Amino acid sequence: MVFALDVSSVNFVLNNVYSLYFFRVVLSMKMRKESKWIIEDTKQSNFHIEETNSNRVSGEEGEKSSSKRKRKSKWLEGGRSNDIEQESEPKKKKKHKTKKAKNMQAIQNSDGNKEKCIRYLKRWHEDRQNWKFEKLRQIWLFQNMLNPLKVPDSSFQILVDYISGSRGYARQMVVEKTMKVIKAVELWSKLSEEGLKEEDIAKQVPDEKVPEVVYERARSILQSLDDV
Repeated sequence: MVFALDVSSVNFVLNNVYSLYFFRVVLSMKMRKESKWIIEDTKQSNFHIEETNSNRVSGEEGEKSSSKRKRKSKWLEGGRSNDIEQESEPKKKKKHKTKKAKNMQAIQNSDGNKEKCIRYLKRWHEDRQNWKFEKLRQIWLFQNMLNPLKVPDSSFQILVDYISGSRGYARQMVVEKTMKVIKAVELWSKLSEEGLKEEDIAKQVPDEKVPEVVYERARSILQSLDDV
């Protein structure tokens, strides 16, 4: 069977086909542009997100580093101030001790202190009930026990009795001091018996020649300690 088509029908069909084809082409181009825009928008948004995150991270790191620097500077300043304080404190203590030692030495060497120490010793001997121990007075008496100009003969025997009751470090100090004097005298006597002159003995013995009264006092004190 053969269908007969007129020219107008053919043109109508062709126009519809062309229109449909054109519509599809336009639609595909539009879809491509939209997809391209979407991709670009996505990239830009991702870039902004990454940039924001990096700025946030860098800001946090900057804050951390600045806080660390502040803590470090505070620590260094505190360390320096502590070092300065630690350095200044020993100096202050040393100055205070030096000044105190000088004042104490001046008091110990004064004539008024000598009289007070002798009264302290007599009160111990005569009025033991009202007597009170004073460390500085005892130190002065022990330091000057062999010196007849400091402790007169009238008070020396009382001092010997006082020393005989000493204990601990005070007793040890007295023994060392008296033994040093006795050994020096014995060495002088030995070298003198060997025929050496005093000038030659002085070269061999570091200490000066001990006076007889000092030697006798040292022997009396050491004997009193041995008798206890």
